[in-house]
Amino acid sequence: MTDAGMSTLSGEVSNMYRLLTADDVSSGNRTEARKRLEQNGLDIAQLERDFITYQAMRSYLKDYRGAEYHRNSETTRLEDTVAAIQRLQARTRSVAEKNLTQLRKTGQISLGEF
Repeated sequence: MTDAGMSTLSGEVSNMYRLLTADDVSSGNRTEARKRLEQNGLDIAQLERDFITYQAMRSYLKDYRGAEYHRNSETTRLEDTVAAIQRLQARTRSVAEKNLTQLRKTGQISLGEF
């Protein structure tokens, strides 16, 4: 997305990946995501061919690069949970703002600043 000149908010790239790949995403949301990427010059078919799974990357790093995963013992479950919630809040805000902005631009709703 960055290479195509798109400016992105925190969490937006992850959310776009989720919109394109997750089973729980509606076809309307998936179509909207694809359309947005296509309008910015991205080849969706090539993009999807370039996707790799977490497990594939982890296996490659472990098997071919000798990498090992060491969990930071200083990080607690509470800190992990707080960080996860903060990421979800940022993603929710980003998606809500984008959708509200689109509705305002098309005249479907009247909003002040948010």
